[in-house]
Amino acid sequence: MRKLVVFAAGLLTTPILGALSAWVYFGQGRFDIAATAPVSEGEERAAVFVRERSLARRAPKGSNPGPVNEETLAEGLVHYRANCLACHGAPGLPQPAIGQGLNPPAPNLALADTQGRTDGALFWITSHGFRMTGMPGFASTHEPEDVWKMVSFVRHLPKITDAERERLRAGLPRDDEEPPAHAPAGAGGVK
Repeated sequence: MRKLVVFAAGLLTTPILGALSAWVYFGQGRFDIAATAPVSEGEERAAVFVRERSLARRAPKGSNPGPVNEETLAEGLVHYRANCLACHGAPGLPQPAIGQGLNPPAPNLALADTQGRTDGALFWITSHGFRMTGMPGFASTHEPEDVWKMVSFVRHLPKITDAERERLRAGLPRDDEEPPAHAPAGAGGVK
């Protein structure tokens, strides 16, 4: 009986101590939320676990329902250049400054980690984004057909042509361009 009481006390005490530790650590501002702070191994593992479980539950099953042809890829390139290039970059182009400043970093979409995802997962990620990563969701600004075109272009990234690379390059800021002095009021700043 005594072992049972000690075990029950341990079960009750552990969550209380955990909550108290979390309050001391997080509640007193000890966790550094700066985008320049390195991501810990524990943060990374927890984020990957939650992300993958969420995607498995929510991403549509099956492949891209739209045709993949020159027209689709050309339209996907235009959407990619306008919405994705600044953070994710593209093969053979310099990494844009915005993408360099993200933490966690925006993935290189031409690499195996992204290319190994299902079409449905890429569609869901592009449509809904990921909280606290800088990845926006485009479902409120793009029709599903246009999101599927972006998915088609993301699939095509590892084999983009020189002509497509030049069309993407046209969307990058030039070295001689000055950034705007400040964002207009109400442009998404911190409250």
